[in-house]
Amino acid sequence: MRRSLSVLAIMLSALATGHLAGGHVAAQQAAADGIALSCATADKRLRACFTFDGDARDRSSYGNHAHAGNVTYVPGKSGQAVRFGKASRMLVAQSPSLELHEMTVKFWVRPAAFPSGPGDEPRMGLIDGEATFRMYIHEKGVIRCSLTGRPEALTKATVPLNEWTRVACTFDGKAMRIYFNGEMAAETVQNGKIARSIASMAIGHDFPSSDNLVGDIDHLELWNAVVAP
Repeated sequence: MRRSLSVLAIMLSALATGHLAGGHVAAQQAAADGIALSCATADKRLRACFTFDGDARDRSSYGNHAHAGNVTYVPGKSGQAVRFGKASRMLVAQSPSLELHEMTVKFWVRPAAFPSGPGDEPRMGLIDGEATFRMYIHEKGVIRCSLTGRPEALTKATVPLNEWTRVACTFDGKAMRIYFNGEMAAETVQNGKIARSIASMAIGHDFPSSDNLVGDIDHLELWNAVVAP
């Protein structure tokens, strides 16, 4: 009984702050589990926030909506997630609001397959800010984050297949770090600057149209700041 009251209190608190909508079972469970369900729209450092609840709209204050093709929306870590396949496309038009001085990219990912095949670098794109920053899954679930001509971090730990992992990459001008579920998985110490955005940003594949993720992404955030992973 005490546990039921505790869970109910969490759900009512989430409802009061706008974190529950429509009474959906998935949203209620996520609230009880402490998973963030909304975007910090009042924080101007948040440059894009995609919940993927049935669409590819940006819920930040900047409205950097994505244009998607050949994707589906499936039950996610919280609400819905976007599912990518080999023919999927999701592009966000270039915008001054996507020019970053510091960076945090974070999202939930659930790969259904790992890249394999010929070549030196089998990979699947997670997010690619063309000529600025990018993140990939490599063989066996290794994660790479890099800036153009600047630091690059590569994990030794791997993300599992068919399970959700919270992945984040941060860069503060002096060091790049990758996190799995809030724990640091890689670090590269090197000074650098994030290049200016000059083209569309791709989600779920490399820019403009290759190295597709086979799997799901949920609640993707892009910050012009280093924030908690």
